[in-house]
Amino acid sequence: MSIFRDVRGHDLTNYNLGGSGIYAVTRDFNLMLEMVAGWNEEVDFAVKTARANVNRAMTALISPGFRYAFNCPNDLQIVAGAAAPIGITSDSPLWGLFFYLSFEHAFLHPRGQM
Repeated sequence: MSIFRDVRGHDLTNYNLGGSGIYAVTRDFNLMLEMVAGWNEEVDFAVKTARANVNRAMTALISPGFRYAFNCPNDLQIVAGAAAPIGITSDSPLWGLFFYLSFEHAFLHPRGQM
């Protein structure tokens, strides 16, 4: 939840909700299904009055995707993934592509291990 105080005479409130499900096909390969929704208020700045109108929109995306982990020496793990967000409400973008790359390394080792 986000609250924006006194935006051209309005207090705006936005709500966000998200969740995901992950299926481990193998230890290193996962299928993912994520969803995010937002209920947003924004001031219509095209209106040139001192107190402009507030527009409300509901956006929802469902995003199927996958990720794969490459396990390297010295506890380094490189994770690559991709997803295809798809809009399911009229205020959402129709579709998109999302790629990510993550480098994960243990900075602290338990006592006695080095």
